[in-house]
Amino acid sequence: MKAYFQIVCRDRSDLMDLDHLPLHKIIPEEFRFNIQMAATGDQGFEWRRENISVPLLDHKIASIIFEIPYYGIRRPRNQVQSALREVSDLGIMFLCIVAEGCGMVHWLKSQGFQAPFGISGLSMGGSAAVYTGLMCDQDLAITAMLASHSPEAVYTEGVMSRNIAFDALTTHGETEEDARKRLELYLIEYGKYPPTSIRHRISFNQVNALHDGYIPKHSALKLASQMSSITPAVKMRWITGGHVWAFVYHKHTYLNAIIESFGLFYKTFHN
Repeated sequence: MKAYFQIVCRDRSDLMDLDHLPLHKIIPEEFRFNIQMAATGDQGFEWRRENISVPLLDHKIASIIFEIPYYGIRRPRNQVQSALREVSDLGIMFLCIVAEGCGMVHWLKSQGFQAPFGISGLSMGGSAAVYTGLMCDQDLAITAMLASHSPEAVYTEGVMSRNIAFDALTTHGETEEDARKRLELYLIEYGKYPPTSIRHRISFNQVNALHDGYIPKHSALKLASQMSSITPAVKMRWITGGHVWAFVYHKHTYLNAIIESFGLFYKTFHN
């Protein structure tokens, strides 16, 4: 399976070949790196490049933008847009995201760049940033906006639950409610984070919306609580509006949160 990504640095964005990439000749030594995960339905590179990566250059932060599995040019032929066909596809997607994200962090380190590296995402991308950040063994500044503590809160409680074909998940003699409960238990197990005895240092900057129909408030609070048990460098804030509103009108909030996450790391661990 091929991985596709863009590196955004200086005044331009490039599709670069891992085998022929003299990063040290392209990106100034003082620049930091932030890896951007895709939000639900965010296929391609353009939205993240133009709205987040290019503005980050003014703050000496270069970006790596992933095309995640099952999205865009990595989408299976029988899949309609970004709608996953099977429950198992979600697990495979996240396993690949974590593996590729950690691989990219180690690759950056091998290129001579110094931690902390940033990992960020909106919505599903925020959850992916958390999973990846906890599984890597390098110092990281994690930013999660509109993220949940577990996929079960999204797919069995929030607005997204209306798009689940629970009738297709039933087995003989089951009702749709039985299928919902079974999916919930599966996703609870799937959504458990790694043990809290991680050895690397992380900062965590979390932003959630007060009227989010996709992410229940209790789920956002649980994520903050979980991360507070892992690292002392945790910041959480609430913004007005809902999930889609935040996408449209709070891009600057997300941008600033990424910058602040690096600052939170240095303030906590370098004083």
